[in-house]
Amino acid sequence: MRVLRFLARFHDALSDFGFLLGVAALGGIVAVYSYEITVRYFLNAPTKWATETVQNLLVFVIFMVVPHVTRFGSHISVTILPDLVPVLRRPLKYFTIIAGAGMCFFAAWISLGENIRQIQLVIFTEANYPIPKWWMSIAITYGFAGAALYFLRQADWTGALRPRSWVAPNVNVAELSSQ
Repeated sequence: MRVLRFLARFHDALSDFGFLLGVAALGGIVAVYSYEITVRYFLNAPTKWATETVQNLLVFVIFMVVPHVTRFGSHISVTILPDLVPVLRRPLKYFTIIAGAGMCFFAAWISLGENIRQIQLVIFTEANYPIPKWWMSIAITYGFAGAALYFLRQADWTGALRPRSWVAPNVNVAELSSQ
């Protein structure tokens, strides 16, 4: 159990780091757009790289934050059936955990295969300034794999693997997961 607890804390730290990268990428988008607007409309010197930089950063904004959002259960949930039939709440919770983990692991597996293919075939983006495509698509693999692990950790009834965060230390995950 000590090894699992260590791996859980490592997963939490990695998710916090990914969250900070996602926040930094969002800041980068704001900075790039601000720069582009300034040079385009005030200096009449538009850039060729701003749009593709924002597109690439958007992948990081979304997928680096996915594990963090899944950890706190902040993703969208449709609760019509558990609200109408409360006796189904617990079985539906475990079904959701299994289905969510399965779908996320499947998506991560597909994405990982694509990452490997992009590396082997040396595939670049089609842009003014091409970069290796796997630089962005690796974030997709990370996001789905991290989310899948958090879905599995929701099934821990002992609480030993309960998610923690130094980015949001005051959030009580136990209260969120019981809702």
